[in-house]
Amino acid sequence: MTMGRNPRRKKPSVSASELAQMGVCERMVVMEHRYGKCATEGQQRAMRRGRLAHRRFYLEPHTTLSGLWLCILAWLFPERGLVRRILKWFGG
Repeated sequence: MTMGRNPRRKKPSVSASELAQMGVCERMVVMEHRYGKCATEGQQRAMRRGRLAHRRFYLEPHTTLSGLWLCILAWLFPERGLVRRILKWFGG
């Protein structure tokens, strides 16, 4: 038995469209390296809206706790005073 390649096995080939995709990808990498990532105006507006929504969510006081959370808190912390302090911290 000889070691090495199987002569009946075909060599893997790359299609023309795959080669074209690789070329486009390489050009994108070079452009981003030279000039940085560029976003369209619409993408920039969407990113600003997303950042603002996240900031608003994290800065607003979470005033409502669902019944499920209340059950979980009551089960985890059976002391009434502790649950009250937690609820007060959440604004409830």
